[in-house]
Amino acid sequence: MTTPVGIVRRRRPAIAVIAVAALASLTQPARAWEPETTHAGLTEAAALGSGLALLFEELLGLELGWYETLALPPGVAPEIDGALRHLPTTEGYVPDALGRQAALGWLVAGSVIEDLPAGQSRRHFHDPVHGVGLTGATASGPSLFERLAGAPARPHGGPAADWVIAAENPLGLHCFLDRLAASTTDAAPARRQQELARALVCAGAMLHVLEDVGSPSRARDDLRAHLEPLGGGAADQGSRFERLAATLHGRLGIAPATRLLSRTRLRDHFTAADRLGLADHTSARYFSLGTLPAPLELSRRDSALTVVDRLRTASRFPLPASFALDLVAAARAEGAVLRDADGVCLAHYRLARRRLNFSLPPDCATEQLAAILPDVANRAAGFLAYLFRGRLKLSASGQVTVDGVALGAGTLTLLAEDAAGTRRVVGQPAAVAGGAAGAVLHDFANAERAVERVAIFRGVDAAGEALVALGRSD
Repeated sequence: MTTPVGIVRRRRPAIAVIAVAALASLTQPARAWEPETTHAGLTEAAALGSGLALLFEELLGLELGWYETLALPPGVAPEIDGALRHLPTTEGYVPDALGRQAALGWLVAGSVIEDLPAGQSRRHFHDPVHGVGLTGATASGPSLFERLAGAPARPHGGPAADWVIAAENPLGLHCFLDRLAASTTDAAPARRQQELARALVCAGAMLHVLEDVGSPSRARDDLRAHLEPLGGGAADQGSRFERLAATLHGRLGIAPATRLLSRTRLRDHFTAADRLGLADHTSARYFSLGTLPAPLELSRRDSALTVVDRLRTASRFPLPASFALDLVAAARAEGAVLRDADGVCLAHYRLARRRLNFSLPPDCATEQLAAILPDVANRAAGFLAYLFRGRLKLSASGQVTVDGVALGAGTLTLLAEDAAGTRRVVGQPAAVAGGAAGAVLHDFANAERAVERVAIFRGVDAAGEALVALGRSD
């Protein structure tokens, strides 16, 4: 029989072993996709498939798009410098001694350092079925922590979507919007470049959080899957599923996104009322190690349908829609394979001595990764496009119109740039009510002429979502 990824023989570990594993999870990151390989690859795939290169040239002045060099000298952003010191200098996401690297490198750097410090990735779980993050609950019932303590325990981390917008998140949405605005409004060209690099780091960090919920254990509150020994010593614990992704696909084995799977609201990228968010999709379609159906003793009266009903009743999560069993095939020596409507393996199952067991062997996990990684890249590309969705059109006469997503209320500011690249605010910022694409936001008809003029809107879009919209003179 194929060696499984995860638990095939479900032994009951000693309570001391469980305690050590639980304590270890409090001090070590419960990592999902490995940041230096899978996250770097997913983020690059999202960027290169996002279609933002032309936008960066038109609105941000990056003539080379993702490959434009941006300098963020050491000491300007200590919180980023400290994290970058832990990363290998040969991977293309650590700047040179002067703090220079391509815009794409800064984006990828953000997606890698989001897992630092250790333990941060506990915030990257989002179980849309129960509306929680990481609690340690397993398919068999109570939380791992509850079983140890004998009382309800605090969740280990809130839902991932909450972390992205949390005020205490140093690389979250607030950071991105502040830095993106500063990359337009700061007077000096060098400082604007620094702020844009910092904005891209924040964008990459948010991409990391979304990408994580494409991992089944992250969308199913499955701590057990992240406590597996990985072979690198006692401290090398984590998810065998994500380690397999790094081994099989690495960083370069993830192709650029082919389509943008975008949403109107930030949270909808994770979970939405239509159940089409990434966490919704992942949780509903795949099992994880700790949420595979538990071994089931069958009676002679059980049919395939009654077995499925029993499994649905016992499962903490809804079973996949295409869940159908072949008990005759399961009784063979090689067992049977459970597949979804697209033919992707969901699990292996085998019936022996009236006992039905499920497993997730490497060949099955390999099929899942081939389906999951491109989908995550497409959704990450959509999320990146969402972050940069605000666009304005600024005419030579000073009229500012909406050129992208419809806008709500906010403040519109006009800046003039001289031949040296120095910018200053022209006139008074205007409070505007917003409008649909093509609507006139404001007319700075009496504004003085300049080598170049730039408009920036800071407020919300028509859906009430915070954004920064930018426009440059024709």
